[in-house]
Amino acid sequence: MAWLDQEIRPDRSGRQGFSFLEVLLVLSVIVTVLGISSLSLQGLSRDRQGALAELRGVLESARATALAGRTDVYVAFATDGLTDPEGRFRRFGLFIPSEAPLHETTGAGTEDIFQRPLTGITGWHTLPEGLLFAHGAEVGGGSPGLDTIIDAPGAFHRRFPSGTGSVSMPFFLFNRYGMLEVPPLFGERYHQVGIVEAAYEAGAETFAGAPDRVHLGWQTVDGRRMPRAVALTIDPATGRARTSIE
Repeated sequence: MAWLDQEIRPDRSGRQGFSFLEVLLVLSVIVTVLGISSLSLQGLSRDRQGALAELRGVLESARATALAGRTDVYVAFATDGLTDPEGRFRRFGLFIPSEAPLHETTGAGTEDIFQRPLTGITGWHTLPEGLLFAHGAEVGGGSPGLDTIIDAPGAFHRRFPSGTGSVSMPFFLFNRYGMLEVPPLFGERYHQVGIVEAAYEAGAETFAGAPDRVHLGWQTVDGRRMPRAVALTIDPATGRARTSIE
């Protein structure tokens, strides 16, 4: 899998079995293949088919890794906070705590979710050129009250390692039981992540509610002219992602 930036190497130390990281990497490969092979995406362009399938595979990988490793797994999504314009609204990656969660060692509350040090377990994935993460206004017929993780307020953002520094990004957090913990149930409107055919352009807005982009195509949804977009919704209880066109 091209999106894995690490290679599983044979253990030459004489010990038996695999390390925790090796198990995570194998799981990532397996669930990504399953995600791609099981997704039905008739009616989407080829780029959106591949991108949505990869995105769903990564989300399933996060859920499976959380369950297998009994650890929290973060999925971070880049917005316009990146200094690299090629990555704005296009990059996403998986992270795990690099040390024991604070609430396990100190009895602290859930505030450490937003502060604990993190380690990336895959490289940054990047959507193909011509695709961006979608705002809620671009998907689902533009229904009122429909948002995506890209629309999530700062309360559901934290800083993630990126290059030589860190960048504040919205994120999904799968807990050790494979359930979606952030955004929580009271933030259910943000339990979606979407992809739209568009190009980033600061200050542009070719569709109400979708700033900093120029749309590259249009479709008719419920009699309305909408950007070509599609979204996955995550069930908070199971951590599974589904698309409305399945």
